[in-house]
Amino acid sequence: MEEMETLYLVLVLTIGACFAIFGLILYKRPPKKINALYGYRTKRSMSDQKLWDFSQRYSGKLMFTAGVISVIAGMAVWLMFTVTLAVLVLVAIVQIVMVFATFPLVERGMKRMT
Repeated sequence: MEEMETLYLVLVLTIGACFAIFGLILYKRPPKKINALYGYRTKRSMSDQKLWDFSQRYSGKLMFTAGVISVIAGMAVWLMFTVTLAVLVLVAIVQIVMVFATFPLVERGMKRMT
């Protein structure tokens, strides 16, 4: 395996696995009380305990899903294409976008609750 392919594989697996692990922790063991240190923290989620509880579990579920999809898609790209720096950067950007895409989904879910 070339150096670039190894770097790509490590990047995809590490980032995706971190998302999945942190999402699973947030889903299975969400913070019980509103706090400023740990969990999904936005103005809306911290305004009410009911919204806080919902946002922790829902964002954890979405992060876990994003992590798993990231690993699977990254491995598929690794198997099907020649890994270049451009592919490496593109996959990293897509992974980051997937995480930030959870924010509007969680916020919309909380808005429906109010």
